[in-house]
Amino acid sequence: MSPMAAGLPLGPAPLGRPEERPAGVWRVRWRLTNQTEAGLRLLEAWFPHNLYFAPRWRFDSPASDLAAGESLEAAFDITCGEPPGTVIENAFLILQALVLGVRWRLLARLTVVVAADGTPMATVEAITAQQAGFSAGPAG
Repeated sequence: MSPMAAGLPLGPAPLGRPEERPAGVWRVRWRLTNQTEAGLRLLEAWFPHNLYFAPRWRFDSPASDLAAGESLEAAFDITCGEPPGTVIENAFLILQALVLGVRWRLLARLTVVVAADGTPMATVEAITAQQAGFSAGPAG
């Protein structure tokens, strides 16, 4: 049986309140939990929305190797300089991971609300996963 048969490979969840950095940059922490029955290796993460943006970030192995049910905390510097009250819809956290040698892409659709003090607060609205690069064969 595929390790994906039971559902999504990762469960991303924002942690706490982002920390303000200079020039509209926020340190945002996420908990990433392996939800498979097998181990997985986190490869990359990024936030591609122009109003809530972080470039691709590569995870270090073996620190990014997670056994079934294990989690890690990752911190990303997100650029978001929108005024209070702004609602950013359809922002994404995109993650890539290897599960049993197969590369998967996870898309967490976010709604970001900029609080009265300017802090961008993300909420996960939906999560989907698909095999990445499946036409090229398994990654290794």
